[in-house]
Amino acid sequence: MKLAALYSSIVSLKIAIVVNLKKAYAGNCRSKLKKQFKSIPTLQKKIAKFHSLYKKLWLKERKPFGLEVMDSRFATMEARAKTLKESIKNYLTCRQDSIPEFELEFPQGLTAYDLSSFRKLSTRCLSLW
Repeated sequence: MKLAALYSSIVSLKIAIVVNLKKAYAGNCRSKLKKQFKSIPTLQKKIAKFHSLYKKLWLKERKPFGLEVMDSRFATMEARAKTLKESIKNYLTCRQDSIPEFELEFPQGLTAYDLSSFRKLSTRCLSLW
């Protein structure tokens, strides 16, 4: 139950951060961007904690075989949060003029399955962070 609650909090925080960042960016509001930027370390900590708890549960219930797939997924989540943080920081410190990922229009015709599929998101060059 603790794991499910933590996962839900990660998903809701991730969505809130991205939605608020995108709105702040579109409105050219750097103060709101800075506020959301400060939420990213919390997201990173939650992802790391979830990874640790999930790994303990996996090893308790299963043999280690197959854990590398989940390790890869969690490492990707952690890396994407780091990249998001770096992009926002670079924009706020004027090291880059824009955040191209936030300038893309959301593609039409995506289904819930598409949003859960890395292959479909990455091949469309769509970053939902």
